[in-house]
Amino acid sequence: MNLEDIKDTINAGKKMKHNISVRDISYVLLLNSFDDNKIAFKAIWGNESDEEDMKEYMSSKKIIFLQTYLKALNKDEKEEVKSPVKVENFAEDITFEENKAELIKLLSDVKTAHTEGKLDAKDALKMQIDIRTKLNDKFGTEEKEDKDCVVVVEPKFNYICPYTQRECYVNSKEQCMKRYNLIEKETNNG
Repeated sequence: MNLEDIKDTINAGKKMKHNISVRDISYVLLLNSFDDNKIAFKAIWGNESDEEDMKEYMSSKKIIFLQTYLKALNKDEKEEVKSPVKVENFAEDITFEENKAELIKLLSDVKTAHTEGKLDAKDALKMQIDIRTKLNDKFGTEEKEDKDCVVVVEPKFNYICPYTQRECYVNSKEQCMKRYNLIEKETNNG
């Protein structure tokens, strides 16, 4: 990010009525570098404020605007981000089938981008794996397993001992031959 980008970012913030400083931009850039937002905040602001001020600052509208704007700037999209939009508003509008159709369309778009040379093979393969995994997990489009499995439950007993009067299970000759894959011995009488 150069000086011109910083000026553009501050001007875009002014259009959205956000008072953005270089410190704010630096915080968001550090936030993208560090996984922990507390470390990024302490690196820019030091120990000047407490935990409550930090939480309020991190969830402020100007920081949310800066995050979305700088993400768009990093993707070489110079369009102004008008306002951060919550996903909750769209969740009600998109149906299950539309979402599935979009993922399938995105999968075909990745394939065409790879064939046209816009994506590396490694990136295209990773994107395809991610999309296929989402399709399988969310929509159950994987190959269906047989859900009509037959479970054979052996009876608990089939014989009562005449001496002890206990319940016993005695295998018949046919059951033993089937269970242990035995074959009957052929006898030659002759």
